[in-house]
Amino acid sequence: MISYFWGLADGNNYITVRLPDDPHMIQALYLSRLSQGVLKDYTFIELMTSADMVDALKRVPEVTAPVE
Repeated sequence: MISYFWGLADGNNYITVRLPDDPHMIQALYLSRLSQGVLKDYTFIELMTSADMVDALKRVPEVTAPVE
């Protein structure tokens, strides 16, 4: 776990964690937490640094808006 936040406006709690880059591990973690009753539900949101985003965008072909 990297950090823990209290959501005062919505009553939710938020944590940031670093997980291995392994989809099977992430799925197992998600399912184990729900099945143990630790959490009612939760959402994984992948966060990227600005540098990581620049690298990711370099790998994406040029995106253009569809012509109507």
